[in-house]
Amino acid sequence: MLMLLPACEQPLAVTPIEASIQSDLKQRGQISVQAITCPPDVTSEVGKAFECVGELDPSEIFFITVTQEDDRGKVRWEVPSSWSLLNLNQLETEFEQKLKATTKVNLKVNCGGVYRPTKAGDSFSCQVVQLTTKGQSQSSDSILVKVEPEGKVTWQEIRMVAAKPTSIASSPSTSTPVLPNVAPSSAPSPVSSEVEPKDATGWTQLDD
Repeated sequence: MLMLLPACEQPLAVTPIEASIQSDLKQRGQISVQAITCPPDVTSEVGKAFECVGELDPSEIFFITVTQEDDRGKVRWEVPSSWSLLNLNQLETEFEQKLKATTKVNLKVNCGGVYRPTKAGDSFSCQVVQLTTKGQSQSSDSILVKVEPEGKVTWQEIRMVAAKPTSIASSPSTSTPVLPNVAPSSAPSPVSSEVEPKDATGWTQLDD
């Protein structure tokens, strides 16, 4: 009598996954990653998700979510925003959703990359571009992003408005930055779609 025995659970080969993630981060994110470490005892299972740890220079860590896609060991991975490494694509999507909800205008946000190492006190700007009906774009406002001492991320839209012309015909019009009516957004990982104002200054922090 023949009996089919259940197949033993096979471990997933994580070494090539670690090498692939490190290489992709260097090429796409243009960041220096010292090491990627995945759990050595992950079993091979389609749909299974696990977490790997990345180490930046010098010794700052971030996390990578890895999901197995097929029975041949193919995986997909993503780096959620954290206190040491920001996922700029996530931030751009967050900003676009918030600005569209407020302005009712299709906007495109560009933070200038894929990932950005951060530390307390850092700040940078993202460009906001308005999409026209012809599919073209024109420069518009910007977003100022700050990393607070606690590692939380706050942001504020800076709108550019044309100054009123003076009585002197030769004086050109200028643009003046004004504070936004938009609530700001805080904590880096993961970015939430619901944001509450931090205070009366107009800054918003990304939710934890």
